[in-house]
Amino acid sequence: LRIKTVITLLLASVLPVTVMTGIGLKLYFDNARETYTKDAQSAAQFVASYLDPDRVMMYYQEREKSSGYPMAAKLLEGIKDNSHSIKHLYLIEVDGAEFTYILDPAAENDGGHKSGTKGHFSESFEPYLPMLQAGETPEPILTDDEDGKGITVCAPVTNDGEKTNFYVFADVAMESVNEYALNFVV
Repeated sequence: LRIKTVITLLLASVLPVTVMTGIGLKLYFDNARETYTKDAQSAAQFVASYLDPDRVMMYYQEREKSSGYPMAAKLLEGIKDNSHSIKHLYLIEVDGAEFTYILDPAAENDGGHKSGTKGHFSESFEPYLPMLQAGETPEPILTDDEDGKGITVCAPVTNDGEKTNFYVFADVAMESVNEYALNFVV
C-alpha cells in the first residue's frame, strides 16, 4: 500500500509539471516565431518603403558602379545586423519561377549573390509564385531547403503604391528561434 501511494503521489506531481512544461515550451516557441517574423516583416517593409524603384533599376543595370548602390547595400546590411532575427536581407526581381538578385549586401561574403545573378525559387515557394508574379504580398513562407528550415517574408517595392517592380526578402533562420526557445528552458 505504501508503494502504491508513493507511485500515485509521484505521478500526480510529475504529470502536471510535464504537461505544463510542454505547454509552456510550445507557447514560448510560437511567441518566438511570431516575434521574429514580425521583426523581419517590419525590416522588409521599411526597406521597401525607402527604396525608389527607378534608382533600383539603375542598380540592376549599372550594378555596383551605380552611385547609390553602396549606400543602399549598406542600409540593408545595417538593418540586418541590427535585427536579431534576420539571417539574410536582399532585393530581387521576380521573373516567372525564377528571380534575379538586384541588391544583396552579403554579396561580398560567401553566402551572398552578385547583382544580376539568377536564382530559382525552392519548392516551398511554389504555392506563392502566382501571388509574387501578380505583385501581391504573400503570407510568411515556411521554407525547408538546403540552407535549413526558416521563414521568409517579403515586401513589394512599388511605383507610388501601384505596380510592384521588386521585392525585399528577409530570411529568418529557425535556428535563431530554436535558440530563443532554448533560453526559456535554461
